[in-house]
Amino acid sequence: MQELFAEVGAELLPFLGRAVASVVLTVVGALVEFNALSSLTSGDLMLGGWLLYLGAVALYAGLFVVGPDALAQLSGDDDVTGEPA
Repeated sequence: MQELFAEVGAELLPFLGRAVASVVLTVVGALVEFNALSSLTSGDLMLGGWLLYLGAVALYAGLFVVGPDALAQLSGDDDVTGEPA
């Protein structure tokens, strides 16, 4: 019985880690983008531009770097490039 839990845990924990990381990066990216737009409209162009860049990087990382890895692990596919074999 312990072997079953160890095997399920070994498969489930990396997936959950990637899924949580993807959600956190996406949410943080969206919040930073919102703050960037607030800064830009209030006239603080330097801070707004920097936050706009950071938000875009966080969104990209959550949606296109970590997210596909989690989906590929969920489907059992090791190739996350999207290219045909």
